[in-house]
Amino acid sequence: MTDARSGLLKKSEGARWAGLNAAVTREFVGKTAKEFEDLHKEASSIWSVLDDAHSQLTEIQSSVRSTVAQAADAGFKLSDNADGTVRFFIPHYPGDDGARTQAQLDTQAEYANRVNRKLARAAEIDGIVKAALVRSHGGDVYDAGHARYHSLAEVQADRAIEIASLGHEASPRQRAELRRIWDGLSPELRGRVWAADSVALMAAGIMEPQYKWKPADVGSGKFHSRDAGMKDHLFRVEAAAMVKGGRLVGYKEAARELDHYLDASGKPLDLDINRMWDEDPDGFRKAAEENLSKYEGEWKKKALKAFEESGGRPVAIPVETKAEGYKHDDRDWYLAVGHGMVNHSGVVSVEPGPHGKPKVSLDYQVNVWDRFNWDDDTSFDIAGVTVTGEQMQKLHQTGLAQEYNMHGSSSTRYRELS
Repeated sequence: MTDARSGLLKKSEGARWAGLNAAVTREFVGKTAKEFEDLHKEASSIWSVLDDAHSQLTEIQSSVRSTVAQAADAGFKLSDNADGTVRFFIPHYPGDDGARTQAQLDTQAEYANRVNRKLARAAEIDGIVKAALVRSHGGDVYDAGHARYHSLAEVQADRAIEIASLGHEASPRQRAELRRIWDGLSPELRGRVWAADSVALMAAGIMEPQYKWKPADVGSGKFHSRDAGMKDHLFRVEAAAMVKGGRLVGYKEAARELDHYLDASGKPLDLDINRMWDEDPDGFRKAAEENLSKYEGEWKKKALKAFEESGGRPVAIPVETKAEGYKHDDRDWYLAVGHGMVNHSGVVSVEPGPHGKPKVSLDYQVNVWDRFNWDDDTSFDIAGVTVTGEQMQKLHQTGLAQEYNMHGSSSTRYRELS
């Protein structure tokens, strides 16, 4: 490659061309040198990608062989499922009744999960390499030198940018792929993806919380576990009247949640976190701000360290707080939700700022979870009517109403941590 630039091209530019072909020849030599440069770029990109893939696949192969050997030593045999996955089992022997302990079943499942995760990663690498080769080659045999990569991670970064460009139109499968890629990238490559179009990236769901919420208790028990009696039907009518009364006295959110409970669909309900934030400053907002403040210093320190390690190039780091319980102070929201779980998820980014001082920013959203259910030892007033948790539980137990999950996330919020 050096010979093409410093040899062929340099001599051509320094020569004293004369005659009719002078300009044509100089241009031809320049184009030829450029083609050599592009071919070298393409070959280097392909070599880098294949070399990285070889290293990772070799490591995966070694890990799979080790797991299979461990399983064999424990008495398990390997079986191919013919769909890109495997399973392990304990072979049957004469006199064996086939019964297996739960510990044995758990162990064979763990071996299978370990191997299948590695196989899935190998298949993913295969797809990454294919995409890299296509982008490096460009599809034109007469035009070399297109995308240039030094690693599989750089290919993944381009794929993340491609998915993020879909924004809200990204499918659930694409969003899941984007999340896997995002979590696996280095802070510097995340910074590249973030800088490409952070708005589209957020629209594609990159700030969705990873926290897996579960209800704290079983609530009223099994839905429709017994038939409804006359008293149950009468109370159902009374509860419907509470919905109308609640709206009249200004308890719009409580009426909305109760109305959804009475329709007995059991479908999840979205919460308006922006409105919750505005309407309950002393309860929800205070608890949410306290939750976030515990982590900002740690996040800033981590992001600045990544920025320094990148040589001052932009970086981005996914962040999320631990979910914590809180209690509503606003009466309407207390009747609607009562107690819930809150956390924050987002991205801390660092980029060069003025006068050489890095700019640290936090883009985040507030997330809330709860389940609309009732404690049997509670009582409350709605629109002048006193009801007990036990009465409300009976509606669920008789199929006249049904408990459901509630969740919501705020719009994106921004603050500087510099």
